[in-house]
Amino acid sequence: CSLDAMQFTGLDYHKENLASIMIHNGCILLTTDCGLYTANIEKGAELKTEPVFSKLIVESILKTKDGDLWVGTDNGLYYSASHSNVWEEYHHVKGQPSSLLNECVWDLFEDHIGNLWIAVESGVSFVLNKHNFKYVEWTYGQYTDGNRINCMLHDSKDRMWLGGVNGLVCHNDKTGETILFKNPQTGNCFNNRIWQI
Repeated sequence: CSLDAMQFTGLDYHKENLASIMIHNGCILLTTDCGLYTANIEKGAELKTEPVFSKLIVESILKTKDGDLWVGTDNGLYYSASHSNVWEEYHHVKGQPSSLLNECVWDLFEDHIGNLWIAVESGVSFVLNKHNFKYVEWTYGQYTDGNRINCMLHDSKDRMWLGGVNGLVCHNDKTGETILFKNPQTGNCFNNRIWQI
């Protein structure tokens, strides 16, 4: 059914921007710029707020192959194991390269071997084996321009596409080749701001 047809009790459509909807463990999860809401499917559409996300802008949500939830916000990354109601928090710790690169998490992506790609304000962080962060600077080959990554896509040829405010990057991890599509240098992008791939 369309979003217009879905009327959830407890969501103020005039004050909040709905970002995404997901089904998880018999509940509907709604992310907004004012937090995260849940509604039990069997009990109707009455929404309950998740207290840990109160006053946070939820930028992204990901359900992994194992059924775990990862939520990216303007103030860190949150993790909940499958069939758990407990949230673990991950934040940037100054001087610790194994911590989250930046507090603002824009997008999340799980690759084919279970690593989590985290698009943050100033680059990309990785979670290897679920809880081990790896610091990665926003530097691919010869391209050192800063970029806020907004979206990511892993294509059928095993290339990673990263879209941000400073162009589109295609990175082939197997060959190490990186191509930057940026206006006006290549003429391939109408605008350097990439919001969706």
